[in-house]
Amino acid sequence: MTNWFESVVEAGGRIERLRNDLPFFCEECLRLRSKSGGLIPFKLNGAQLELHRRIEEQKADSGRVRVAVLKARQLGCSTYIAARLYHRTINNAG
Repeated sequence: MTNWFESVVEAGGRIERLRNDLPFFCEECLRLRSKSGGLIPFKLNGAQLELHRRIEEQKADSGRVRVAVLKARQLGCSTYIAARLYHRTINNAG
């Protein structure tokens, strides 16, 4: 059994990861309605992960993000963008 300090440190690390790791946040905190009607964790698919990688790379290089997504149906780009904006909104004041 861990002591209380270790549990606080562990919780703090999880909170920090939720704030800074969008794929982790999506899977842990967001739910999608499946085609069968139930709720499932939002685990980013391959297209969403690639879009995320490119956006984060651009943000690291230039400090801002300018992306135009030519949407193909069913890739989940709109869902990813909505999750990204929600994550940014709840983690920034104002």
